[in-house]
Amino acid sequence: MALARATPAARSALALALALAAGAAAAQTPRPTIYRYEASESLNGTIQSAYRVDFELARDRRGGLEAIVLRAEAADHGGEFKPVTASETCRAAMHAPPGGLARVRLWPTAGDPAEPLGAAFLDLCAPDGVFFPLTDIVNVALIPISPRFEVRRLRRVGQTARFPAFTARFGRNGRQFEEVVAGGEVALVARAPGRDTVEWRPDAARLTIREPTPQGEMLLLGAEHWAFRVGFDPRSRLLASARAIYDDIDMTAQVPGLPADKAPRLKITRQVTIEALPPAA
Repeated sequence: MALARATPAARSALALALALAAGAAAAQTPRPTIYRYEASESLNGTIQSAYRVDFELARDRRGGLEAIVLRAEAADHGGEFKPVTASETCRAAMHAPPGGLARVRLWPTAGDPAEPLGAAFLDLCAPDGVFFPLTDIVNVALIPISPRFEVRRLRRVGQTARFPAFTARFGRNGRQFEEVVAGGEVALVARAPGRDTVEWRPDAARLTIREPTPQGEMLLLGAEHWAFRVGFDPRSRLLASARAIYDDIDMTAQVPGLPADKAPRLKITRQVTIEALPPAA
């Protein structure tokens, strides 16, 4: 029976059936998981900064991985969180989705392999409250996906594998950052339906940071010891959760005009967690 020839009652019944079918289909479409990243950083025992970022992860048509930053907040010296904002021009340069802050390709990396966290990763206009959280997010999101970290070799709980050396490097707002890791170990520590959990433990990293000051360049040299526990879906390889087991940085600051034997020693401790938020009602 054609709809144009149906009776009013029949048309109403058909319209209701179509609406119910559309509603059922929408209900079956999974909503993207929204993750919350939270981090804080203490210097010599005093909180210096904290970040909170809500984001999604998405696989593209070629199997690559992207992060969509929906919103971000930052706090200084233990104060209240305030929204991180960016101009319309900057949001466009960061490929922001409507209402969001940025869309970033995490893997495979774009641009110059020698500077994986450079402008090709995220435009230089990006606020610190977007860029620095993304350096952690890309770190853990790649662990289950990138062949570099050998996670696919792990078949049973307790099994371990070595991963090779890697370098993180960027230059932003006059700051030059380089972290060199000689390699490390990854271990499968738990397995449950739909969830594998690994511990990712890099060897001690060598850190070099150059900071501009009114008196000249300040050079910070030191080492970072850190490890993450990462949960992920073994089929999609998508991140489920992450937590820093420890993240400790010891550095010496060579300050212009200050004798070498007076160089300040800096002890930085970081706390980082990533969890999926409960689905919206």
